[in-house]
Amino acid sequence: MILAYELSDAWVGLRKRPLFVLSIIATLAVTLGILLCMVNLNQVLLLKALPYPDQDRLVVGVANVYENHETRFSDMMAYPIAEHVEKHADVAAVAAVNYAEEIVTNIDARPKLRVTNATPKYFPMLGTRFAKGGPLEAGNGVGSKDPVAILSYEAWQKYFNGRENILEETVVINDVSYRIVGVTAESFIEPELFQAGLKTQIWLPWEFNTWAEDARKNWVGFTDQIKVLALLNPGQRMMDAEQMLNGLVSERFREESRGSSFLKNGDYRFQVQGLKSYLVQDGKVSALLFLSSSFALALIACINVFNLLLSRAAEQLRQLAIKATLGARKSHIFRQVFAEHLLLVCTSMVLALVLATVVTGAMKEKVAGQLPRIAELTISPATIAVALVLMTALALAFSGIVSHVLDYRRLAGQLKASGKGSGLQVSSAIRNFLVVSQIALAAFLLVAIASVLKVSYATVTRDPGFRVDNLVFANLSVGSMQPSREERIRYIDDITGKLKQLPQVKQVSSALFVPMMSNRWTSALKLDAAGSDSLSVATNLIDDAYLGVMGEEIVRGNNFSRDDVNYSAKKVLVNEELARKIAPSGDAIGKYVYWQSGGEQEFKPHEVIGIVRDVAIPRTAPTPRLYATRFSGLRFIVQLNEGAELSRQEFLNVLSSVHKQFNLYEYERVRDIYDALVLKDVFIVWVAIGLGLLTVLLASIGIYGVLNYGILLRRYELGVRMSIGAGPGRIAGMIYQENGVLFLYGALASLVILVVSDRLLAKYAGYELPLSFSAGAGGYVVIVVSVAAACYLTLRTIITRWPIFALRTD
Repeated sequence: MILAYELSDAWVGLRKRPLFVLSIIATLAVTLGILLCMVNLNQVLLLKALPYPDQDRLVVGVANVYENHETRFSDMMAYPIAEHVEKHADVAAVAAVNYAEEIVTNIDARPKLRVTNATPKYFPMLGTRFAKGGPLEAGNGVGSKDPVAILSYEAWQKYFNGRENILEETVVINDVSYRIVGVTAESFIEPELFQAGLKTQIWLPWEFNTWAEDARKNWVGFTDQIKVLALLNPGQRMMDAEQMLNGLVSERFREESRGSSFLKNGDYRFQVQGLKSYLVQDGKVSALLFLSSSFALALIACINVFNLLLSRAAEQLRQLAIKATLGARKSHIFRQVFAEHLLLVCTSMVLALVLATVVTGAMKEKVAGQLPRIAELTISPATIAVALVLMTALALAFSGIVSHVLDYRRLAGQLKASGKGSGLQVSSAIRNFLVVSQIALAAFLLVAIASVLKVSYATVTRDPGFRVDNLVFANLSVGSMQPSREERIRYIDDITGKLKQLPQVKQVSSALFVPMMSNRWTSALKLDAAGSDSLSVATNLIDDAYLGVMGEEIVRGNNFSRDDVNYSAKKVLVNEELARKIAPSGDAIGKYVYWQSGGEQEFKPHEVIGIVRDVAIPRTAPTPRLYATRFSGLRFIVQLNEGAELSRQEFLNVLSSVHKQFNLYEYERVRDIYDALVLKDVFIVWVAIGLGLLTVLLASIGIYGVLNYGILLRRYELGVRMSIGAGPGRIAGMIYQENGVLFLYGALASLVILVVSDRLLAKYAGYELPLSFSAGAGGYVVIVVSVAAACYLTLRTIITRWPIFALRTD
């Protein structure tokens, strides 16, 4: 046990060396703070239990669609399958859940809120507590038409000011008035089944979803908006539940999909996955990469601290030698060293916990939607326990190593020497090990970081091939109106005309999607009339102004004319990817393709009149795209003059002048839609840059410290070589060659670490590092420069002066 006077003595000694203390505390606080933050993140994602009473029995039915035994769609559900499973599955409980957004018309500003339709067992399965009221009743299941609603605690506070009489109020959505029957407790955390960071604000009964009647009966109409959550029977295995679900659905699906032109020889199979595993699968790889990077960074920092502690030990050598001569035992020497190290590490760890708390709070705000379970992220008792263990382990490790290097048996003999040449010297083997380990860890980190950074940076900076600035996308809601096609087209023309009259508006297009949304709808296409196989193509319905507004380029052929749009001509545009499939060795212009449009079963011929340059949607593979006309949906893309703004209220004013019932379902800047697609990559870029700079800084300082110490130990030897004729170039060449060998050892060790890490990630996380030669070479170049700079900075004080200065012993 360390006595109070030893800690007091250590404190007095450290106060005399403020720069030494600051260097160690700053290095450890930053790196350990990052490490604790990543430990905390991984603990929440991978170890922490879900906040539900029966979390081990909660599972998700992950449905996959196959065509000719090959995966066609992953984790996609068809509406009637969800209802079929909810009614007939042999488990303790099942909930079908549908995610959507709806406009609430009886709240000021008519906000669009996150709405989830759920069957009654959803809340009981999760053990949900309520601040007001209670869950959906058993009668609010499939087929029920009782209009009730449950609010989230956040929505209650934000939109209803936390009014106590909330159960006497209603919300109006799509002209239906829903009685509020419950408010979830503030502590309730809903499972993020649809999207990380998504928070439902209103829950409605299942039957009040907005899916059309034909979609409710369509066994091949797949969507990712519908999920099936189940609670297994006690003792029921996931494997057994999976077989039960497949027996319930597979044969029925084959019957219902037989004869479908959209899916040939289709099959539908469930994979039952634990809820926890399902929720964290998209964030597990990122969390593990962050943890391994922060751990490697902490190791580099610890090596640097060890170098500083050795210099401190050399400074204390005479004092410790006196104590040893006067009878201090080895344990006394260790306790003095340990007391000093414990104070340093303890102070660093307190600051590290403060830093981790700040970073964790920032992550909850800034990273929401990028990683799962972020809402549960706090500095937990487990993280504090890890901090205490780390603090004790580091203090003991530093003290043990330094005490070993001091060599107690030689301390007593130190006073017999005159002091010249008798200082503490670290063996060349230890120095070489320190250099090689610094290089190996730093090179591993830099190569991995540079490789990941290269992919994400390319995604963020790549030209998408279309305009994203000065554009607004609007999707209108018509409430209870049911306008005919002709009326809708008239409304489109009226709204377009009035928008063009606004001074800030340059052009207006009516189109189903902006480019980065166009993968949301795929339709079936045949390349020849006689062929039986169809091709699934991303489809957009546009007008003649769309390409100009979006800045997309026709590479061959022509755009739609106004007459083509007005009279729904049987003409289409295709992208380069689809054109190559239509005419692999020729020109697709003038050829006919056979398109199954709308809800029609028949494939009708359409002439290809133009080829549009491919667009680059972030993290989306090249996709065949079809552009057809005319679209009668009330959606608009408004091109604004440079620097101009068009507010939501200004757009609403235009709509009100055309029809009072029009509302805005979606109103977003196209830049915001695009940025949301690359947000994760932007996050990765900034994290990678931060980790990379910190790695270079710590590694450079560490490498310089060890090499500087080693070269200065050889100052006398170098002075002798210079005095007998060795020139500065020869001396520098010898030092560079020796340390170049250390670099090669470190580089080889880093390659081993990279290969092992890559295989472990592939085996346990299903992820392979995107290693590339250019990124790897860049990482190693940085290390070479660091080693060369460290050698030069030390050598210049020797080789630029007369040999006599190197031969001096004082």
